Amino acid sequence: MRLENWETVDGNSLKQIRNQDISQADKNIGAPFCAIHRNDLSQDLLALARLSDTTVDGEKRSIDLVLDAKVVHVDAEKGIVSLADGSSQEVDLIVAADGVHSALRQFVVDPAVDMSADTGLSAFRFLMPNAVLQQSAAAQRLLAQKANGVSLYVDTVNADEERHITWYACRG
Repeated sequence: MRLENWETVDGNSLKQIRNQDISQADKNIGAPFCAIHRNDLSQDLLALARLSDTTVDGEKRSIDLVLDAKVVHVDAEKGIVSLADGSSQEVDLIVAADGVHSALRQFVVDPAVDMSADTGLSAFRFLMPNAVLQQSAAAQRLLAQKANGVSLYVDTVNADEERHITWYACRG
């Protein structure tokens, strides 16, 4: 879904602090701002990967997709993925879409870099259908004032605690 703007809203008063037009991002930076639900993205990537043949630089190549396999080692420079069953795969591309605690991170980030530092911050993600929001009078007021794009609701009273909500539509 293409996003048209990025607004910042005072999370206490619900008054808009700033609204930035990002509708021309494709012209200004070469690509539009878009949002997609992560499951939709995963399904779209899987569908593309399952295409029987792909053309790369005019050459037809088939794609062998390996699912439900445990990766035990990766040599990212050589493009070799070793699996728990003892097999190895020579690959052109590795997509590590396994989240913040990626099993592949150790193979592409210097192990001496401590990535485990506790920031004291937490993030919670959830989906809420608009139909559910429309059942609440307060939520209806929010929907009526919400711009088409990303809305960042910030706590301006306790700014040191960095509490905020990011709200955007990710499906039609």
